[in-house]
Amino acid sequence: MSDEIPSPAGARRPPEPSRDGLGGLPWESALYDAVRALEVRVVAAERERDELALSNSKLRRDLALCRERLENWRLRQAAWRRERDELLRGRP
Repeated sequence: MSDEIPSPAGARRPPEPSRDGLGGLPWESALYDAVRALEVRVVAAERERDELALSNSKLRRDLALCRERLENWRLRQAAWRRERDELLRGRP
């Protein structure tokens, strides 16, 4: 057996049989399976992070638009009230 530490990069190809015919240590396949499972989880987490970032960006844009519309509404409301007060006081 080799003294080299197995790397997860080597998990892509099956281990070569050694002189005694074994395909590798049993813990190697369990370790590689765990690494592959974690890689899948990382990809899923990155995809979810990207979707959340996009959603957050859209929500921030929508919030800014709503604030602008609310401010316009308040300005129109103030103008209507001024006009109504002027009409009630009898000023043209």
